[in-house]
Amino acid sequence: MMNISIISTLSNSILYIINLSAYLILIKYLQYTYDYNNFWYNTLLSIALSPLYLIFCCRTSNINRIKNYGLAIIFPIIAGLIYTFESILLYYSVNNLNLSYYTILRSSFIIWNIPFFIFFLKKKSSNLYYFATILLILSYGFSIYYYLNINYDLLKPTISIIVSCLLNTCYNIIIEYSLKKYNIYNLDFHVIFQISYFIFAIVPSTKMTIEYPPPNNINIIVISLIISICLQLYFYNKIIILENNNQFVPSNVLMAGLDLIRRFVLLLFAFLMYKDDFNTYIAISLILFLLSSIFIFMEYLKPLRKKIVEYTEMDEV
Repeated sequence: MMNISIISTLSNSILYIINLSAYLILIKYLQYTYDYNNFWYNTLLSIALSPLYLIFCCRTSNINRIKNYGLAIIFPIIAGLIYTFESILLYYSVNNLNLSYYTILRSSFIIWNIPFFIFFLKKKSSNLYYFATILLILSYGFSIYYYLNINYDLLKPTISIIVSCLLNTCYNIIIEYSLKKYNIYNLDFHVIFQISYFIFAIVPSTKMTIEYPPPNNINIIVISLIISICLQLYFYNKIIILENNNQFVPSNVLMAGLDLIRRFVLLLFAFLMYKDDFNTYIAISLILFLLSSIFIFMEYLKPLRKKIVEYTEMDEV
């Protein structure tokens, strides 16, 4: 059983990186190749397969479990509403910023986490986390200074991506609070969450896509289908990883490591495939950004290092 669990976690981790990276890379590919820039279409693709989550509600046991949550069901619905606004801002930013700039700014949830940790979850952040945050802010300073100097019109999407990260932190806090407070099953939460997102976003995204449709091209249809599948598989992979019962490598440590790898993948594609700008400002920004990411990952590794020491001491005894 342990081997099966490890294989499942490993395969879902690899697919998590592939799916989460692929959909962004393909969105930029559609934009650059076919000169189609409609962030509402991206939103529509992100919810196109969401009704598939209703399959999980076909089982009587799942329905009864959801019913037992009572008023606590409002938490995944509110999270879905916040995620709707976040997604709209997110896809607006994706379509108006290059991939490397987007990837760097998308990590600003690290900054927003600090006040939420202090005032809502009553958690203390370490000096290492604060140091990583300072490095990240400096990284933003170099990137934002460069891009706004060459094109001030990038201010709106720059603000949008930073606000989207604030919303990301908000709904993640809601998820963490409700899962612990009301013992909501992770899968149940994400089913309600995804269906809520679909309901909130379907009308405006469909309307704006009809008004500004993509080119009638078989390649676009195939790529759009792949984007939709990748997005839903990413959510599924995330659920499986979070349900990981491996006590030696906690799921939050694993997710932090996977996100670090994903950032490297996106940055490589941005500079090698899409030829994003690269100069002294961007180089300094990247160095600071990568150092910040590594220090954040080290912060997540602290509980793991403690367990390793405990296991070592037990072996010595």
